[in-house]
Amino acid sequence: MLVRPLTDNSREILGKRRHVLIGISPFNSYFSEARLRELASWGRKNFEAMHLFIPDVPTTYTLLALGYPPKEASWKAKRQVRYVINKTERALEAVGISGAKAKEVLLTWEKLEANARYQTLLEEATKVYEQDVDFRKDCQDAAWWVLEKRLGDPTARSTVDLDLAAKYLLSEMPLFVDTPGVLEKESSLFAYHQCPQLLERLYRGGYRLRVADNQGFVLMACRENIEVEQGMFI
Repeated sequence: MLVRPLTDNSREILGKRRHVLIGISPFNSYFSEARLRELASWGRKNFEAMHLFIPDVPTTYTLLALGYPPKEASWKAKRQVRYVINKTERALEAVGISGAKAKEVLLTWEKLEANARYQTLLEEATKVYEQDVDFRKDCQDAAWWVLEKRLGDPTARSTVDLDLAAKYLLSEMPLFVDTPGVLEKESSLFAYHQCPQLLERLYRGGYRLRVADNQGFVLMACRENIEVEQGMFI
């Protein structure tokens, strides 16, 4: 796997290899079963511990923002997330992780909803979103970056509810800023195959919302992905 640490601090955290949180997005063709096996194998071989994060319930926000009625949005999100979870569990089993261990590795909304540190961070992120114009704009721009790919129409921005769509990103924000605090780890890296401008600015201290010193981010890809061609193979 080719990885590029987003900051110098991320590079230092990568060197420790303590924990990685790999983000997996529903409705994203990048996460094929073969790719999920590759990611699970990479995480297991290169870190002391790992989690795979599937934002199940928050996926509904994206569908609502696109105009789906609430019941249909909930049904479509649940169906897609179950499909992704099934693929992920098969991928984990293929690399020797199954049963109770696989359920432990999967990080879902049910676990986060009961996590006090996560809830505190979510409240902080939501407050910053409400009060900080720059952070709110960048969250909405990042949300549109996701929605535009589904709509295929760069002129349709005014037709979607960006405040609603941004709730998806806000639900992930606690894990971007303090996964160690949420999962009680010494340090952690959030790993994903893309990095919107919002995260670039977040990890460089551009907002009132602060990233923990023991939290980093790595952009990851297969060898052919030029987005991280300046990275390192691990």
